[in-house]
Amino acid sequence: PHHMASFEQVQSVETLTTECDTHRKALVQLKVAGTAEALTVTCPSIAIAESLADLIDGHCRLVNNTRTSLWNTK
Repeated sequence: PHHMASFEQVQSVETLTTECDTHRKALVQLKVAGTAEALTVTCPSIAIAESLADLIDGHCRLVNNTRTSLWNTK
């Protein structure tokens, strides 16, 4: 395992799906402070991506002691 970011560094969490109908994938994108590119995790389904995003968002709220969600569910 390689440390990519701390929960304190996460600025936003977003769930997306790919455009390709044949090979549709779900993505979780994290905007991380101090990085130019988003950290993207590919998931086999939107349900799994949403579960992962919810888990990450919950940890970020705990670490930052806030009730404000970072997860953009658009």
